[in-house]
Amino acid sequence: MRTVAVIDSYLAHTETGEGETPVVFLHGSPTSSHIWRNVIPHVADRARVLAAELPQEVIDHSRALRTPGLGERLLLEENAAIEYALPHPFAVKTGLSPQDHDVYRAPYPDPASRRPLLQWPREIPYDREPADVAERMDAYGVWLATSPEVPKLLLTVEDGVGIASPQIVDWARRNIAALEVEDIGPAGHQAPEDQPHAIGRAVAGWLDRHRLLAPASSSRT
Repeated sequence: MRTVAVIDSYLAHTETGEGETPVVFLHGSPTSSHIWRNVIPHVADRARVLAAELPQEVIDHSRALRTPGLGERLLLEENAAIEYALPHPFAVKTGLSPQDHDVYRAPYPDPASRRPLLQWPREIPYDREPADVAERMDAYGVWLATSPEVPKLLLTVEDGVGIASPQIVDWARRNIAALEVEDIGPAGHQAPEDQPHAIGRAVAGWLDRHRLLAPASSSRT
């Protein structure tokens, strides 16, 4: 896995594919770049594909986990994000194989290594705190609304809840410039585990529509 220097840390990533267009896949918490393994082949024949392995100190979910003591017990001691949340049908409807579960489990063998999993819920702004994160999210929102020159793609799932709910999707349609919305079918929170090929086809099709990829090879399915 390649690495590049980032401020006072480093960023590891896999790189594959052919073509001049870079396509970057970023995972969330508590997964890793492994989640894109069945999506990448859909674009790798016509693009330079990078799948980042986000630094453990920055990849870090609910107000309860911000509670001192409770968050530590759930995420550090019980490893709930990996052992309970990740294989839950809410996260992966089609089930997570033991082999894939082990891949996601590997970076978090002890409480100290799980500390990043606790940082995320404690940095989600509530009542505008922490202020720097709230301000950054505001800036992202402004950019999304005022950048019609940049095409954007939102993939939705059937019976989506939370950030994938119909209300949020409707908000996105009204507030994000140059947005295309495409449904990928039934999937859980970790959608690339359930619908990798639908996601791959959607991303490749979107890149094609905006002429960001080299012509498809005849061998691609």
